[in-house]
Amino acid sequence: MGTSLFIVTSVQTLSGTGGLRVAADFLHGVLKYDTVYYSSPTWGNHRLIFQLAGFKNLCTYRYWDAAKRGLNFEGMLEDLSNAPENAVVILHSCAHNPTGVDPTQDQWKKIADVVEKKKLFPLFDSAYQGFASGDLDNDAWAVRYFADRGFEMMGTQSFSKNFGLYSEDGWWADLSFLALFPSRLQIINCQLTNTPSAADERIGNLVLVLKEASVITPVRSQLTLLVRGSYSNPPCHGARIVSKVLNDPALFEEWKGSIRTMSGRIKEMRQGLRQRLEKLGTPGIWDHITAQIGMFSFTGMTAEQAKHLAEKYHIFILSSGRINMCGLTTGNIDYVAEAIHDAVSNIAKA
Repeated sequence: MGTSLFIVTSVQTLSGTGGLRVAADFLHGVLKYDTVYYSSPTWGNHRLIFQLAGFKNLCTYRYWDAAKRGLNFEGMLEDLSNAPENAVVILHSCAHNPTGVDPTQDQWKKIADVVEKKKLFPLFDSAYQGFASGDLDNDAWAVRYFADRGFEMMGTQSFSKNFGLYSEDGWWADLSFLALFPSRLQIINCQLTNTPSAADERIGNLVLVLKEASVITPVRSQLTLLVRGSYSNPPCHGARIVSKVLNDPALFEEWKGSIRTMSGRIKEMRQGLRQRLEKLGTPGIWDHITAQIGMFSFTGMTAEQAKHLAEKYHIFILSSGRINMCGLTTGNIDYVAEAIHDAVSNIAKA
């Protein structure tokens, strides 16, 4: 996409949560942003992170259409169009959590138009790169498109899921975002730490895409102060794993193959669950399960139905109806489908 040269700097964070907190502290404490918009629904931690960072105006934009069990694109654009100028907008780069519904490329272009017109500051949360389509490049399309459009922006990245490093963290810093920006990338002041591993190591990165190299030094100075006062130095063991894989062509190809395998397995489970529910005659329409992507599916089940699954079948999903598709296997999918059929058939919606 394009020939833009990005000026990028980054700091290592404690997975995606740590990256979002450093971003929120920087945006509010240094740049004096006071308003943030996040999707409704969104990952449960977004609001809390920005609230604790001092944001006063915590606003939502419509995202989920419960009736059609898909993206409420018109509502999303309307809410962002009505946002005040110079607000932060959190965007899920792919595999939206919790809905599993992503905008199309054409829709992303229209979102970018509104963000540009309203002078909003984009903050991409990239927690599931590779799990949406099975392809790292496809899943980074929105981030790259915004960068090509010339936006200054931030991105947080987690390797907890796509590297299976939920209890590892490390010193990979700028290197990780090469997965998002494999070319046209100017890296300045790559910071690698060599702190001995702590008990829990989670791999994260906060990346800033900037227009002017002259601001790199003051930006990094402020980020360093925030990091120093928060977690000082992140542990390194897991980061060395990530760095090794990203910088070894053979290992990198093997990792991409593993992601394709995992993404393919998730798609198979989606197909299998939908087919079983339809065969059982479960009330409702279930094509949204295969239309959604990534780890999660917003099933449309109610809190009471979720409670029924837990109490009778010991199947635990969120009260919102979100299910983690990775928890399904060929060994339990029939049991889960039959339990969902029972819950939907016998527990009335409020």
